[in-house]
Amino acid sequence: MTVEDNGTGIPHDMLTRIFDLFTQAERSYQRAQGGLGIGLTLAAADADAGPTARTPVGPRALKRQRVLVVDDNVDAADSLRLLLDMIGMDALAVHDGPTALAEIASFAPDLILLDIGMPGMDGHEFARHVRSRPDTDRVRLVAVSGWGQEEDFRRSREAGVDHHLVKPVDLDALERLLAEDVAPGRTTR
Repeated sequence: MTVEDNGTGIPHDMLTRIFDLFTQAERSYQRAQGGLGIGLTLAAADADAGPTARTPVGPRALKRQRVLVVDDNVDAADSLRLLLDMIGMDALAVHDGPTALAEIASFAPDLILLDIGMPGMDGHEFARHVRSRPDTDRVRLVAVSGWGQEEDFRRSREAGVDHHLVKPVDLDALERLLAEDVAPGRTTR
């Protein structure tokens, strides 16, 4: 395998973080290059990164679950679905609330990761719809949002969301949620 980079290089202070999920050196409107910051994480998945490498929970330690990813950002949703597949989950990504509601009956998710700031039906409205259905009383709802103020956590809790993670999602935090066997009803961050 050959990895080639035609970018501007990596600043010295970022070298220890280049394999961290969702990490990019500089994010600004002037340098909006796209991408999600997962390339090196995926490319080094089986590589020995030395003694400082994080030790993932891994698919053998996690119970296989059905995870529905709901995010209007197609790249973000599909990347998260791919990551979930890599750690042993059965994941499906959809890009709007109404489609996700339609998928619930056939996909029967154990956990739903949902973006809050979606156009049309936002994540809070989606959560309220899910919580009103009798067939979803065991489904855990996890907000995955760029909004992380106390007011945002409160609004998620009021909509019926069980956990609220702030983007970019910390992989260790996500794996801890997947490892928990907790019934819906308590909101954490």
